[in-house]
Amino acid sequence: MATTTTIEMGETALERTSGQRLQACGLGACVGLCLYEPLAQIALLVHVVLPQTLPAASGRVGVTPLPGKCADTALLHALAEITRDGGSSRLVRAVLVGGAQIFSPPNIGAGDFAVLSRLEIGQRNVLALKEQLSRVGVPLCAEDTGGHGGRTVTLEAGTGHVWVRPVGLPERLLATLGRRTDPVLAPVLTVPYGYGLGEGVRYGN
Repeated sequence: MATTTTIEMGETALERTSGQRLQACGLGACVGLCLYEPLAQIALLVHVVLPQTLPAASGRVGVTPLPGKCADTALLHALAEITRDGGSSRLVRAVLVGGAQIFSPPNIGAGDFAVLSRLEIGQRNVLALKEQLSRVGVPLCAEDTGGHGGRTVTLEAGTGHVWVRPVGLPERLLATLGRRTDPVLAPVLTVPYGYGLGEGVRYGN
């Protein structure tokens, strides 16, 4: 029987049993990094929380940082896990879900760039992950990011199906990464930051 494993903040989970699902619930500013290797049929989901590792946190005694917590370490850790499980990092495809702008304080002016930058964790998470994907050559096949609403993402092993369920809306299929040729991508509405829910930008392979 197919089961669904919930991935909490900072966690990384890998699955290769066909039909089994990985899920990150209630993504706000966090981003679900979905990776799929179609030849070995390996699905991996990382629940990314922050754009970069905080030096103070990494040096705290007795604290073991989760490599999936921050965008600057999540991707390389995930690719290493896929390779360790018999997959090829050269075949991996990616989907990003989440990165919403949850906090919008009304009293901050447009000129307060430093404050705004610190608060825009969702957008910074997305940009940091895109930078890492580009750096290592992993194609971003689809994304559902931005806006002001939360989302739940589900990744299925065996098919590479990626489903997204925005808060208050029905679940929909965003992409199918399980094909060894080009992935199948569902149509997706583009809504920039600051306008409604925001369903990101979809890129072809």
